[in-house]
Amino acid sequence: AKSTDNVEAYQTYLKGRALLYQRGPSVPLALQQFQKAVELDPNYALAWAGIADVYTVMGYYGTVRPDDVRSRALEAAGRSIELDPDSAEAHTALASALLFYRGDPAGAEREFLKSLELNPNYVQGRCWYALFYLQWTRGRFEEGLAEARRALDSDPLSSYALVILALCLGTAGHGE
Repeated sequence: AKSTDNVEAYQTYLKGRALLYQRGPSVPLALQQFQKAVELDPNYALAWAGIADVYTVMGYYGTVRPDDVRSRALEAAGRSIELDPDSAEAHTALASALLFYRGDPAGAEREFLKSLELNPNYVQGRCWYALFYLQWTRGRFEEGLAEARRALDSDPLSSYALVILALCLGTAGHGE
C-alpha cells in the first residue's frame, strides 16, 4: 500500500489502529487519530481506510445510528481506494461499508476477495471476511472458521485474530 512521507501522519495512523483494536470507548479516539492523520496528509489512503473502519465499527456496535455514518463510511472507503487502488486495507474498508451500509453482499464479497488477493496476510481483512461475510451474512460457517484459522496462522501473536476465531467457533457451533 502507498504510504505517507509524513512521519507524524504515519505515527498518528498507527495510534488510530491501536485504539480501534481496543474497541469500546477507544473507538471515537481512533476516529480522532485517523482524522488528524488525514489533516496532516490528505492523500494518505490508509488513514482514510481507518476512518471508514471506525464508522463501520461504530455502526455495528450501535454506538451511533447507522444512518448517521453511512455516507461518511462509504465516502472514506471510496477515497481510500481512489488514492490507492492496491491497498488491501482500502478494499476491506469498502467491503465492510458495502455490507453494513448498502446491504450489498455481492459487492462486499468482491471487495473482500480483492483485499485478500492484494494481501493474503492482512489479518483484519481475513477476519472480517470470515465473520461478517461468510458466517453472519452467508451462513457459511465452516468456510468462515477456516478463514479465521488462516488469519491466526498468518499472525499467531494476533490477539485480534484469536478473538475472531473464538467468535467464529461460537457462531459455527464448535466447542473447540
